[in-house]
Amino acid sequence: MKYDVKVTSVSLEPMEVTGTCGGKPFKAAPFFWGNKSLLKVVPEFYSSFEQGEKVAIGQAAKAAIRAAGGTIPDAPPSTRSRKETAPPVPDARYRDLEARLARAEALLAAVAPAAEVLPEPEVEAEPEAEVKATTPRGRRK
Repeated sequence: MKYDVKVTSVSLEPMEVTGTCGGKPFKAAPFFWGNKSLLKVVPEFYSSFEQGEKVAIGQAAKAAIRAAGGTIPDAPPSTRSRKETAPPVPDARYRDLEARLARAEALLAAVAPAAEVLPEPEVEAEPEAEVKATTPRGRRK
């Protein structure tokens, strides 16, 4: 949807843009939202604008400020410092698992030389069991 935005005046000190959008007058001035520099659109005479109208006014106001030779000021740096995050603490179960793994590796290292000396045990194959024929319902023939 296209909105009829007309900028009537641009003031660089203090930075303010006035105009009309669809016959309703407005004033727009820059403000900071976090690390962004946005334009605050204030309707005059207690009227209101839809969100799309506010966006269109903001775009037209920024273009008018640039055309007048001004620039939208950058947002100031954040005054709140970021919290340093502590390294994650391993879970108690994880620490217990590491301890068990270390003990198992130590036991394996101690047993490995003895295992190399012992011969492999011979495993006798079990005789195959006789398979009895059954019917589909599981009864013997």
